[in-house]
Amino acid sequence: MSNTRCLTVMFIALEYIFKANAMPRPLREMSLLHALASCECAAMLLRCGVETKIIGMTPFLQLTANLREVRKMLHGWIGYVRSGPNAPKGRP
Repeated sequence: MSNTRCLTVMFIALEYIFKANAMPRPLREMSLLHALASCECAAMLLRCGVETKIIGMTPFLQLTANLREVRKMLHGWIGYVRSGPNAPKGRP
């Protein structure tokens, strides 16, 4: 059950990434933040799956490494969107 839920959350993250890619640059941040949150949820579900012995250690490590890369890319993309021409200058 946890395995299926984890895959569902990962697909939701991908959906948000594809939506963000189709949006104009200033509007992408919200979808990217949703995708990042979905990745975090997937990571938590994976940890629960390992603790309850639903997921083996090898698939857990592989999926965790993949999620780490996705999160790294999302952080970079969010930084790129925030530094755009429509980004607010300075701190309020």
